[in-house]
Amino acid sequence: MLAGPPASRAATASANTPESKISWSEQDLGQSSFFVGDWASAGTAFFPRAIDVGLSDDRRLFVAKWDSRLFQIEPLAQLDSDELDAPTQTVVIGAESGVATLAVPAGISTVLFRVRAINLYPQENVGDAVDTCFQLNSEAGEEIARAVLSATYRAASPWGAEVLVTWLCVDGQILPGVTEVCSMGPKPIPPGTHLALRGSNGAPEMVGLINGDQGRSIPSSREDLGDGLQETLFILAEEIAAGDKLVIISAVKTSNSEPSEFGIRLPAVVLRPSESDFEFRDTRLLAAYPVTPSGAPLSSFVPTPTVLNREIEKE
Repeated sequence: MLAGPPASRAATASANTPESKISWSEQDLGQSSFFVGDWASAGTAFFPRAIDVGLSDDRRLFVAKWDSRLFQIEPLAQLDSDELDAPTQTVVIGAESGVATLAVPAGISTVLFRVRAINLYPQENVGDAVDTCFQLNSEAGEEIARAVLSATYRAASPWGAEVLVTWLCVDGQILPGVTEVCSMGPKPIPPGTHLALRGSNGAPEMVGLINGDQGRSIPSSREDLGDGLQETLFILAEEIAAGDKLVIISAVKTSNSEPSEFGIRLPAVVLRPSESDFEFRDTRLLAAYPVTPSGAPLSSFVPTPTVLNREIEKE
């Protein structure tokens, strides 16, 4: 996921009158990331979860506009004030359209939205984002206040990766048989990126090659994690260009048993960007586990499975 401080455009709130009461906390913003044009710029759009509209003795109408490509707003919002024991719910009209209206009864000071950022991968290059805008109107339709929250933009050099694993079961223990790290671009996977393969102690040796090239092998190290597990760690010394792949092959090729019960921690394969790297795309395939999202095993592992973790997404 993209992160980091904003560079060229700051998130701003503006109002049309000094008496405007539309405001929000900068600490409680929904955020959605995207790219612009030739991938040289990354953007972050914002949508406040709690919006202060000020107290009034009159019923008012609250209008919200946002980029519906980047945020999903639930059709029910909450209304709150210091005078209420608990928030009440109200219907958001047009929540799916990017322009929504809701009624704010007298005595209400806060509107609370349920906001979800939309992951657009692999189509997250959407161009400039629509500003998030709010307007408070009287019941007769006269504008009382307006506020705008703009996206931030910064220079970017994004890369993406997808981790695909064929799992084996050897003597009751599940381990990665073949692991592929596919470079999805547009920039290469950078040096310093870690690939950690977690399995049982005594797991067979593994060899890492870029594009199957024996001359481009990746060295590895092993660490005992406790609980009968060990981690094999590969650290990239060179970049992996878009379209290329790192392949990790186990010395064992076939399953020979059904798995024992899982312990406290599952076997896993995890790609770890360096701590200072904020450029990676949220492919949601940076890690793989031998279970479905519901926790069921991917396979009986007899005969040898051909299940890749990408197939989990189809369930």
